[in-house]
Amino acid sequence: EWGGYFGTIGDVAEQYLKERGQPIGGSELKEFLSRELFISYDSIYTILFTYYNENRFVRLKSGKIGLKEWHPSNRSEIS
Repeated sequence: EWGGYFGTIGDVAEQYLKERGQPIGGSELKEFLSRELFISYDSIYTILFTYYNENRFVRLKSGKIGLKEWHPSNRSEIS
């Protein structure tokens, strides 16, 4: 059964993060995306952090991935 996630890798990642309501571990996000979209596990960070010029994702110092809109002014949390 399909999970009901449609769109680009960025769209699906954003939807999943919003459903979770908080930043999540990078490996959890990679596993989810590779399972839902049948994409290469190793290419996910490249796509999210290089090819999306709108910069909607951030890597936090904690190692988690979040949405930039959740951390617009607190640069001390972003790595």
